[in-house]
Amino acid sequence: MNLKFLSNDELLLGTKKVVAQEREILVEVLHHLKEIDGRQLYLKIGYSSLWAYCTEELGYAESSAQRRIEAMRAIRDLPKLEEKIESGVLSLSNIAKAQSTLRRHRQSAVALAKNNEKAQYLGENEKLRIFAQLENKSQIEAEAILACEFPEIAKVNERIRKINSEETEIRYVASNRLIDKFEKIKSFFSHQNPNPTQAELEEMMADLVIAHKDPTAKAQRQTKMPRENAKACDKSKLAEDKPTKETNLPPLERQPFPPHGREKNRYIPVRTRSQVWRDAECRCEFLDPKTQRRCNSRHKLEIDHAYPVAFGGSHARENLRLYCRAHNVLDAREATLMG
Repeated sequence: MNLKFLSNDELLLGTKKVVAQEREILVEVLHHLKEIDGRQLYLKIGYSSLWAYCTEELGYAESSAQRRIEAMRAIRDLPKLEEKIESGVLSLSNIAKAQSTLRRHRQSAVALAKNNEKAQYLGENEKLRIFAQLENKSQIEAEAILACEFPEIAKVNERIRKINSEETEIRYVASNRLIDKFEKIKSFFSHQNPNPTQAELEEMMADLVIAHKDPTAKAQRQTKMPRENAKACDKSKLAEDKPTKETNLPPLERQPFPPHGREKNRYIPVRTRSQVWRDAECRCEFLDPKTQRRCNSRHKLEIDHAYPVAFGGSHARENLRLYCRAHNVLDAREATLMG
């Protein structure tokens, strides 16, 4: 369509019509996301979260995906907001910012309640009052309103911004307690680096945590263990860590019959665990059976039994795979439904 031939009035009127259609489509998109989230369809096609589905499958930019997810959750909790979006009095950015702030406020209240401290939960009317204040407001005005309503959350607002292909800017507010911990950690590294920058300090801390928590790093340390120390190991422990007899079972499919023998306990030998993590490259191994797309999430990884221990599954390497928590729960739920 060539807009150059339209008159000024036709162009202005046509623009308003297109914008109205855009808002209607936006609400329809939010309803689709709500239904997908409710059915957890993103898990079944190999994504660990709705956000991963929106960015990788639907092609949204990270910030655009997050705004739509937050807005979807807002209209799910407060259906009255839907007409506000359609009419344009509430922008997508403002409704997403408010929903994110309300979620963090609830998380803070839950944490206080767990510590037996006084917690304030907001009801539906109070939430609608906050959203009403953001109507026809710019993003800066909305942020100022939310900062007045939730000053404790505004103080801890974090920012992660990509600078270039090699660097990312991270900005956050640290408590005095955290600063004291940083200073103490600096003393531990003082011989290695007497005056590190904050980025250097956090990288050294990250290296230390990875060295102790990464299962593949543990396996490498075991491989490099001196021979005399290996001989001194408890023979019974070595016997316990020997992998069980191969059963020639595909590693990533639920089996109709259990591997040989029922395990007496749920302990998986260290070497077997390390092998599972190493083979999976520290990523979720769930595969979409239709597209063969792998999840590859690094979040909350757990070793899962292809055939459950409760039904007679063993700790054989061929019966183990690495799943993220979301896909582990999905797999367990479907196994229960299948009986």
